[in-house]
Amino acid sequence: SDVYALGLILYEMLAGHPAYDCHKGSLAAAIKLIEEFDPPILSSVVPGVSRDLSMIVATCLRKDSRERYQSAGDLAADLQRYLQGEPIRAREPTLLDSVRYWWKRYRLVMIGAAAFLVMLLGSVVAISVFAVRAERSRVAAIEERNRVSGMLDFFLDVFRASSPELQGPGTQLRDVLEPAVKSAETSFAADPLSRARVQVTLGRSLRGLSALEAAGVAVEAAERAAAELDGSGEEQREMIVSVLLETAELALVRGDHSRAAANVSEAVKQAYAIDPQGPLYADSLALFAGVCRQTGELEEAEKALRQSLAIMEEAGNDGDDYSDRLVVLADILFSTRARFQEAEAVLERLIGLEEKRHGTEHPRVARALQQLARLYQVRVSTAAYVEPLLRHAAELIADAYGPDHPATASAYAKLARELLDDEHLTESRQLIERALDIYQRHFGDQHEKTAACFELLARWHVAADDLPAALPLQERAVRILRQGGGVKR
Repeated sequence: SDVYALGLILYEMLAGHPAYDCHKGSLAAAIKLIEEFDPPILSSVVPGVSRDLSMIVATCLRKDSRERYQSAGDLAADLQRYLQGEPIRAREPTLLDSVRYWWKRYRLVMIGAAAFLVMLLGSVVAISVFAVRAERSRVAAIEERNRVSGMLDFFLDVFRASSPELQGPGTQLRDVLEPAVKSAETSFAADPLSRARVQVTLGRSLRGLSALEAAGVAVEAAERAAAELDGSGEEQREMIVSVLLETAELALVRGDHSRAAANVSEAVKQAYAIDPQGPLYADSLALFAGVCRQTGELEEAEKALRQSLAIMEEAGNDGDDYSDRLVVLADILFSTRARFQEAEAVLERLIGLEEKRHGTEHPRVARALQQLARLYQVRVSTAAYVEPLLRHAAELIADAYGPDHPATASAYAKLARELLDDEHLTESRQLIERALDIYQRHFGDQHEKTAACFELLARWHVAADDLPAALPLQERAVRILRQGGGVKR
């Protein structure tokens, strides 16, 4: 699974975007996309990437694990062969390959000859324009090849340093990513754009693994790289905004609201200058709303979020990101503004949108039901609906993802919390223990979700009048958050 994950990271670093776009369709469509289809071949989306390199990355992402590289060392060895110009093992040369390569070379020559004849018949100005464009394309292709080669050298160094032979058979993904942060500084010392891209990707991945300290090192390195960019091209300007957003995301997770606010405000300003109707500006506004919500600036949060939603609506983008922002809007309206009816209307709209797009049994419908249950908890007239809504949501999520998925654990925890409030101690204890077991198996003992379960279990012991058992669990939850860099939380 780590080879597959490394393939996804390598794909994103080289292409500048994830291998799969799973945000626009339904869950069933996303699962079918990942299970039945390969991502676009790298050489078709990234100029300068060869067929051999594309096949190396594709081998990492094979559906059958037996067809992938069996270790990071095998992947590193094939990348080394590629860089040295030797035949790779991801694809053995065939006669068809030779014919394809010959035809490609012949076709380009014919196209070039035809273009030359056309130029002879054209004006001197046309010839000059063509020559300038050709030279620019040639230079761009060389720069892209150099960038790709640099990425591969970097990955090879990371694999060698973190190979199971050196680190032991229990090597995990974070064991590969954490030392990569330091390696990227020297590997891309002369290329701040690539350095920023790599460090942002590493920071985002480490943040997702709750390795907040290592994520902070990566994000700080990305900031230094972004400071070296002159913003001369759109790619550089977008990367600068991406670094600002990731810095703000990490600061928000850590509870450093002042830094999050400063960075996201700058991101909003720069993203607006790039394209006031673009997705990057909409994303920046959404994060700005999240920061304002945490700092109590509720009017600003609502204003920014509605503006983000309007941009998405204008672009016809009512996918999952749009729904996610409706959830936040409902939360702002209700939990911090006590605007119950407006929040209820937003959630009813959300449920209708999710059911229309995904069907009534989709887990995103379940999530919307969970939000509605949270809304109903505060009213006596609707409190009786809370437990049935949460129970139905948990059933939908378990059916969609399976009984051992982290999303199912989250649904169990939400239901357990409600049952605990209603003093149903036996079932709530069972659900808490199931959720904790799932989180520990998927994330280990040091993840923030595991900490949340320890805290919930401590609450159960308080409800059961067993304070001596509750205190160690609460202390353990605090230690996990502190070790992960979440001191302020």
